[in-house]
Amino acid sequence: MLAGGNAPPDILRSQIQLTRELTACPFGVNVITLAPNYPEHLKLVCDLGCEFVVFAGGIPRKMRFSRSRPAGPGPFVSPPEPLAMSLIDRGADALMLEGSEAGGHIGPVALSVLIQQILFQVDHVPVFIAGGIATGRMMAHLLMMGAAGIQMGTRFVLSEECAAHSNFKEAFQTGEVADAVATPQFDSRLPVIPVRALKNEGPSSLGSSRWSF
Repeated sequence: MLAGGNAPPDILRSQIQLTRELTACPFGVNVITLAPNYPEHLKLVCDLGCEFVVFAGGIPRKMRFSRSRPAGPGPFVSPPEPLAMSLIDRGADALMLEGSEAGGHIGPVALSVLIQQILFQVDHVPVFIAGGIATGRMMAHLLMMGAAGIQMGTRFVLSEECAAHSNFKEAFQTGEVADAVATPQFDSRLPVIPVRALKNEGPSSLGSSRWSF
């Protein structure tokens, strides 16, 4: 999976082209519907005929599902339970269930709940699982439950190919389970998406030390 984030469109284009040079296998491009560059990213993956498009961060409009299907398989989406059937009706070819156990931006529902609400109920489109998966044994159990496959992200931070700083990778290796915490929504007027991150110490605006995430 190639992460689009909010990359400048010309950089994302070059990354897609480079990935095609490096592998003959199909790969997906993850586009973030909340990103300022999202409209350009969507046009780009359509123009380049990308095999798989994975929407994240919001609910795409129905016409954007159809636009992202230039040939063959099309879009994936990651929904909470009330939206799963609606997204399939809009044209999603598969669902990605990401539980709150995941790293980075997370949803509010645990994977164990999503599995029961959606994976066990949906059998007419492939359902993929993400969030807190780190071993082949866990993957095998999820496949036996009916998952079509899994998505892993945080695990690959430690790969040699990852360009993250060595200190960042070391923090992952030395961190304890309880160090990975999710940020809460502090106020309803600040509609932030929760983030799971490692507890770390950083300076506050007053110059004193505090715990930050």
